[in-house]
Amino acid sequence: MKTTFCSCIYIVALFSVMFFVPSCQSAEPEGTVSAEEKAKNQIEILIDAMALPNRNVDNICRRLIEEYGEQAIPELSSNIENRIPIVRLLCTFCLGQIYERTKSQEILELKPKFAGLLYDPVHKVRLEAAATLISMQDYQGIPMIIDALRNESAYVRMIAAQILFKTFNETFGYQYYEDAKKREPAAQRWEAWWRENKAQYLKSSAN
Repeated sequence: MKTTFCSCIYIVALFSVMFFVPSCQSAEPEGTVSAEEKAKNQIEILIDAMALPNRNVDNICRRLIEEYGEQAIPELSSNIENRIPIVRLLCTFCLGQIYERTKSQEILELKPKFAGLLYDPVHKVRLEAAATLISMQDYQGIPMIIDALRNESAYVRMIAAQILFKTFNETFGYQYYEDAKKREPAAQRWEAWWRENKAQYLKSSAN
């Protein structure tokens, strides 16, 4: 009788090990967050940080573009119409940079929203939207970039000149660091060139 009882205990224990322990090992601990969810949370934190004072813009954008890339597209896309101008601007910039790296169709489909930002009340947001559209071979924002050649900020002028050169392989002798009087003839040449050539570029933008 004693032997039989011990044997029953052994069998019950064996079945417990076979059926219950593996199931416990395969179950995820309560509260475990998937890698995708962790990435989404980090992306949201980075986008929220765009609006904070003393933010490190370069680091925020670098991480979104290089570390997360296409994973960041949904969150960036939902914030290009954010009520805070700097968030709209930086999300548009990041999407443009990710597009240049990946040619993402998901970003390409945002062209109507970027086109809407050409009428944003904030000048820098308009310029960023124009630059992003140009990277997609949509040239409707070119007049804004040409106009930026006269901007009071040397940095803005430099970026505008770089965009025009990269897009059309032309400078018309423009030097962003020269005084306004010396820059003006080149700016006017850009305007004249655009009047003569805009039809073909705007036609390609519509396709």
